[in-house]
Amino acid sequence: MTVTKNGYSKFVVLRSEDYDLMVQEQAKARLMARIAVAERERAAGTARDAFEALDDLEAKYGL
Repeated sequence: MTVTKNGYSKFVVLRSEDYDLMVQEQAKARLMARIAVAERERAAGTARDAFEALDDLEAKYGL
């Protein structure tokens, strides 16, 4: 159901199950986008190992 104000959409009413599914799909899309970036960085050779990055941060900031 769409609620309008002055002829423009203002709110949308969804079943809670549909809303939960939409939120899960958005989270999955964000995760897949991040994985794609990581894969591109790995393929380009610009990715860093997490343990190496943590070691560098510890050395830099004396942690």
